[in-house]
Amino acid sequence: MKITIVEILTITLPAILGFLFSRLLDKVRSSSIQLQKRVSITTIAKSYKDDFWGDIQILHNNEAIDHLHMVTIELFNFSKKDVDDLTIQVAVGEQNKIVSSHAINTDTRVELTNSDAFNQLITQENWEFISSNREYQAKVLNRGTHLQFQLLIESTNEELNQNEIIIAIEKKGVKTISYKNISAELGGQWALVFGFLFTSLVALATYQFYPEEGIPILIVGIAGALNLLIGFVIYYSIIGWRHWNDEDGE
Repeated sequence: MKITIVEILTITLPAILGFLFSRLLDKVRSSSIQLQKRVSITTIAKSYKDDFWGDIQILHNNEAIDHLHMVTIELFNFSKKDVDDLTIQVAVGEQNKIVSSHAINTDTRVELTNSDAFNQLITQENWEFISSNREYQAKVLNRGTHLQFQLLIESTNEELNQNEIIIAIEKKGVKTISYKNISAELGGQWALVFGFLFTSLVALATYQFYPEEGIPILIVGIAGALNLLIGFVIYYSIIGWRHWNDEDGE
């Protein structure tokens, strides 16, 4: 059976384009380091005042408090780079109070210390700010590892909202994003690969039935292989246009 150049291109070109796009997408993702944050909240105890059932009081170090919550923050480095000299800021909201806290690098088991700038703020006149904020210094966060922060929080609210917990990084080229399921992300990458293979096979099968339409089939095959790239460009063009309009309207 004679194999033409069109047949070869129909099979290989979409796959090559798909591979190049995957590499480009990976390059874009690795240009900045994204640390993934996950916050979980456990309510330990609630105080009540009730005329029928009576009063329930909570004591912490023999002091009466309102409601007590345990907040656990995890900061994952799933990037392909190690990060050093991180300053991590944690805020819990003005109506909440940190009664105790602890932070550790789960890889090295080294406890994180307060930053020098934060230590200088620890005075009686700054107590309101200190009671709802922390600033830690981490010497290194290797790829594939994570930091863990645990905060015991007194709150006037029976339920603590995750939106009240803020974690920020002060380092160029590093930002925090919400936690993602890595297995789902890997599944998406494999789905992309299978999609490119499927496009190639459909284009080849179509060419077998309509050999005189080789060039149009090749064009459609390339367009199918590049659909994600085209959608990517259109989406971020729209986002950029909206952002530009918002700034222009301010």
